[in-house]
Amino acid sequence: LVCGLQGQPDVALRVDVKTTLANERTVLRWLRSAALLSGLSVLVAHQADGAALLNGLLLGGIALLFSVWPVCTYVRRSRGFAEAQATMGQPKADRTVPQALALSLASILTAVLMVHVMFGG
Repeated sequence: LVCGLQGQPDVALRVDVKTTLANERTVLRWLRSAALLSGLSVLVAHQADGAALLNGLLLGGIALLFSVWPVCTYVRRSRGFAEAQATMGQPKADRTVPQALALSLASILTAVLMVHVMFGG
């Protein structure tokens, strides 16, 4: 009570609908990219070269990782939105998944190039 007036009740934090839809669009884009990587993995793995088989298996592992990791991130963010723990406005951009994808693809390229140089492909 301030000066004999009752304060207004706390208003529940609301998350903008666009934020949750952006979260869904992002996970769908990651899953589409993972499907593309898995298709590329199968195509490369069916080549006659041993290095191509290694490259295909590594790409398949990355495709599997990038079909699970974004879904986990989506679920965690969705729970945060549902519990209204997110802040108002634009959510913080998470750059971890794109950086991990770039690093893993660069590592695969390096491994394949090393196999070609060492074993002469």
